Amino acid sequence: MEVLLRLAAAEGEVVSRETLMADVWAGLVVSDFALSRCIYQLRKNLGKVAGTKDSPIETLSKRGYRLVWPVSEAAEPAAARSTIRRSLFWVVIVLLLLVTVFATWFARDPPMEAVTRPAIAVMPFEDLTKAGDLAYFGDGIAMALQTELGHITEIDVIAHSSSFYFSGRQATVDEIGAALDAAYLLEGSVNSEGEAVQVTAALIDVADGRQVWSENFVGLAGQSFTAQQDIAAEIARYLDVSLGDPREHGGTTNFKALEAYLRAIESEDTNLTDFYIDQALAYDPEYAQALVARAFAIYLRFWQGDGAPEHAWAEAKPFLDRALEITDELPGAYVLIAGFQMEREEYGAAEMVLDRALEINPSHSWAFVHLSRLMARTGRLREAVALAERTVRLDPLNAYRHIQLAIRRWTAHDFTGGKASFERALELDPLNYAAWSDYGWRLGDLEGEIAGFRLVARLQKNSEFRSQFIGPNPELTPKGVGIIALWLGFISDFERELEMLELQSRLGDNGHLRREIAWALLAQGDLEGARREAWVAIGGMPRGVIVNYQVAEIALRSGAGMDEVLAHYRRYWPGLFQDPLNLADVPRGVIIGAALMIRAQGQEQDAIPLLESLLVAGEDPFSFRAMANAHLGDFTLALVELENHINNSGYFNYIPGDPFWAPLVGESRFMAIVDTEATKDALAREELNAMLESGELILPGHEDF
Repeated sequence: MEVLLRLAAAEGEVVSRETLMADVWAGLVVSDFALSRCIYQLRKNLGKVAGTKDSPIETLSKRGYRLVWPVSEAAEPAAARSTIRRSLFWVVIVLLLLVTVFATWFARDPPMEAVTRPAIAVMPFEDLTKAGDLAYFGDGIAMALQTELGHITEIDVIAHSSSFYFSGRQATVDEIGAALDAAYLLEGSVNSEGEAVQVTAALIDVADGRQVWSENFVGLAGQSFTAQQDIAAEIARYLDVSLGDPREHGGTTNFKALEAYLRAIESEDTNLTDFYIDQALAYDPEYAQALVARAFAIYLRFWQGDGAPEHAWAEAKPFLDRALEITDELPGAYVLIAGFQMEREEYGAAEMVLDRALEINPSHSWAFVHLSRLMARTGRLREAVALAERTVRLDPLNAYRHIQLAIRRWTAHDFTGGKASFERALELDPLNYAAWSDYGWRLGDLEGEIAGFRLVARLQKNSEFRSQFIGPNPELTPKGVGIIALWLGFISDFERELEMLELQSRLGDNGHLRREIAWALLAQGDLEGARREAWVAIGGMPRGVIVNYQVAEIALRSGAGMDEVLAHYRRYWPGLFQDPLNLADVPRGVIIGAALMIRAQGQEQDAIPLLESLLVAGEDPFSFRAMANAHLGDFTLALVELENHINNSGYFNYIPGDPFWAPLVGESRFMAIVDTEATKDALAREELNAMLESGELILPGHEDF
């Protein structure tokens, strides 16, 4: 409200962000993104009230905001005018705005309106060079165009993971348009002559297959090159929509800088990615998108398990700060900031940042992915599903988007919709490990624990599956054996699981495999073997959450090695023992492991704050809240938390002697849960044996070598 009134009082003049922050939030400590969220909500709700898509508020990069709708004084007597400074029009608008905002809040409607916008798909640009050495440039130009066109609010831009699905495939315009639900296709090619690079682009209307616009652009080292900005501007003019100023989108006009950047985003080698980004920034130090790419490379390494989030953030932040100093029209930068904030469970701040990203680029599929995940984490399941559906609209041929939607629907207890989404993911990618492992795990909750093996049996009939998972005779692939081991562990068939893992070990070793072998040995009571394998795993993944939880369990079971584990924890999570009230960056498995080990060593008063820190809300994949309550003596709440965990996940695998559940052993409700799960496992093993005897399912064995 105050932001709107302050803009209205300026009567069309620009009001800086600093002025708005100072006037509206005077004396309060709030994030700068609070203002961005207010602007987003005002645009959304004022446009809805007025029935127009025209934005009432204009963003002027590096300057501030301006109210572009007219503000007029009501024709009132002079005395009244001295006290009533707003027109009746604005009173009505503000009242309607309040009604809309409160109705939206209390109804908890999904943040996406149910509107259908025409979509455009940017296809990979064909490399026409004789040597075929400009494929990276063609793909990169197409991806850069998707970024540029994403700033248009009136159209949807299909994500490159779906539009590139057709690369190397024979498909007609009609077929592509139908698969992507796109009204327009942007096609093109790249070629070279000497040092010059030529880019040709053409816009195709899917309805009749006509080429409605085309143009050629030439780039030369040492000269200004703006092909992607120029093409986007021409497309916007043809569609009669607003693009904004492409110069404010963080790109470059330096041909060599662009060329290096395109090589960077196409490279799968992280060292080469860094090298090319450095090149791009050397050619153009003001290349904001390259700075964001550098930050993304850091985030990706963290996501793949290299380093702690606080260290990755410290490394990435200077690049993001510098990029946003150059221009604040960088949705990718805001998505990265939100990603780090979510790691710290700063969900309110992350939501505002993601709103800002979508204000700039309403087609940014990764912003919707993060926002859907955020809604799920904070219990807003309806919004989470709606946002996941939006990602599928923008990226319809990406199996992982359908997996995400399936999981969101499943969590919201829409099992029919969840099944349909999992099946669509498997249709798109029959070999997708995440699709069928997640599917089988969730099916196990509804249809019995053997569901995963039924999926394996189904896939074994697929020749493509056999080639990648079973392998050419007489070899087996590590991935295929690992899949089978995963499901054997789920039904507590630890003997067979260990056989599969040992087989997988001979085919290809890694830290995750050693960790799984340690679990199987632990389940069979081989503490020394489990300890050996777990520490081998830690050598390859010192911050791995599960393996650190695992070494704590082994130490507690055996009563030996606790000092060694605690020393390891102190090295990688020093805050664990310094500030028990600020443990957001410490994995929950590490916290409970440390708490029980120092309690076992007689440090009861140091253990209690650690256990209490686990009682806060948040994602809880192993039901650490239940464990913490059990060790704090609240058995009733511990059992409620455990039952909620089983209802949500469908999975609870208790191994006798587990120290984390020790306080509940002997409690009738807990033992009933253990007996129920054991019965399910036994029935599943019987069904597995029947499948093996009938030949419906084949487990690999030593004779396959």
